[in-house]
Amino acid sequence: MGWLINATESPGTVIMNSEDKDSAQSLPLVTVVLVTYNQKQYVEAAFRALVNQTYKNFEIVISDDGSPDGTGAYLKELVDAYQGDVTVRYEPNKTNQGLMPNVLKVNALARGELIVGAAGDDVSEPNRVERLVEEWLKHDRPSLMCSDAYNIDSQGNRMDSDKIWFLAPDPGMSQSDCLKSFVRYRLCSISGCTQAWTPELFSGFPPIPDNVITEDCVLTLRAWLLRGVGFVPDELVAYRLHDSNIWNVANPDVSLRHVIDTEWKRAQWDVNLMDCYVQDIEFARDQGHVSADLAQELIGISNFHRWRYTYKRKWLDSGLGTRLWMMLGILTWNIRYWKLIKWSLQWFGRRVSPEK
Repeated sequence: MGWLINATESPGTVIMNSEDKDSAQSLPLVTVVLVTYNQKQYVEAAFRALVNQTYKNFEIVISDDGSPDGTGAYLKELVDAYQGDVTVRYEPNKTNQGLMPNVLKVNALARGELIVGAAGDDVSEPNRVERLVEEWLKHDRPSLMCSDAYNIDSQGNRMDSDKIWFLAPDPGMSQSDCLKSFVRYRLCSISGCTQAWTPELFSGFPPIPDNVITEDCVLTLRAWLLRGVGFVPDELVAYRLHDSNIWNVANPDVSLRHVIDTEWKRAQWDVNLMDCYVQDIEFARDQGHVSADLAQELIGISNFHRWRYTYKRKWLDSGLGTRLWMMLGILTWNIRYWKLIKWSLQWFGRRVSPEK
């Protein structure tokens, strides 16, 4: 199986030797896509890290999503001043389109066999593309690749963290095991800041709806439905933590109202995500990528999660009285649930006990 990668090479391993440095075209063309929005103070570090990659056959496609803080104009200055050998194409949006439309746009512009994603506030290690391609080729070109990462603060200083940025499958897990674990528990998953994907994850499926806020969970599911996910344990991306992160609710200065609003939005985004999951699973079933029985199980899990997130939104929207009523409903349901388990055990015990 090609979807679990346990790389043992050092992070500095070089793909090309002295004989093929002059034949970069023999390597797969890679497209690095940089999407930005309101990241003027960070984007130069992201840009410099990408144009200075050690891989020898890649292009960069950049799209700023109509940033009002001047990120777009600053990026144009950086691109115009760049005099290196890497092909850099800058295609900004005149008005804000949203994250997903921006991702879809740069993906459509990409010409590479592998597309490496980057954000304007993160910083890639110099050998990031090289290591991803090395492991991608070694393991029969999985549909999706990711690596480990580490946190940096707004000033670029490394932060202490024990977080593992991906949840690789246990050895011996089958593709169906990985699919069910991902859909049910979000195990066997990646971190979006480190991902690289093959074009088929976009071109081979229905369009991702605009109301899906991030692409990483969608691409992970699609990859497990196709040719799997490759996990490289090297720290290849510095993920920047700052006040404007989409999911940042851990800042001590953030108000309770902000936390509640963010959780409400998250619940709605998760509802939209589950709808997209069902769409993609049905499509994969119809294309013969998964069996009808497995697809039915995955759809059932997705619909259950959709109900949970819908219930969470209702809870956050409700006043105290409604929440008490909802808690009573949950308690009543749980009592009935445990009674069913008790009765089932009793019935099973009678069925297996020897007749007197």
